[in-house]
Amino acid sequence: MNDDWRFTAQRITKYNPRYRNANGAYTKNEWTSFCDIGKSFDGVELTPAEYFRTEAHYIASILLIMQRAGYSEVRVRSLEKTAVDTRLNGDLLIRYNSVVDGEIMGLDVWPTIVQLILREYLWAELVCSADCIFRFGYDYYMYFNGIDILADQVLKSEIEVMDLFID
Repeated sequence: MNDDWRFTAQRITKYNPRYRNANGAYTKNEWTSFCDIGKSFDGVELTPAEYFRTEAHYIASILLIMQRAGYSEVRVRSLEKTAVDTRLNGDLLIRYNSVVDGEIMGLDVWPTIVQLILREYLWAELVCSADCIFRFGYDYYMYFNGIDILADQVLKSEIEVMDLFID
């Protein structure tokens, strides 16, 4: 796979840039995974409620970007599945078992795929078009290629109000 997309991607994260050092490394001790629920970071425990709030904000930011760009569905590309555990059940388990590479999904389905990706059960790119793609990295990083979020001050503000940061 060609990684040239990285040169133009915008990164959307929960990580506040004020905690980056001069080299861009993030210096605050902070949770990076669904598996961190119940663990403490700088004396603060990651609760399920806090995790799910952040996860919902990532999904909401994707929805805002898709709406601004005029898309309502995504195609799953480069799908990879990891092993499941007992935390995966109900609708998430059903979706995990049924998703296939190349599948096109509307608003009623793709948020569940994002949950599975953020919880590290799946990895995939979500493609709206050749010019509108969402990708996910380690440590709760999300990347977007498409419209310039930083140039759209309204969209940027709508995302930042959810405690997400764009760079």
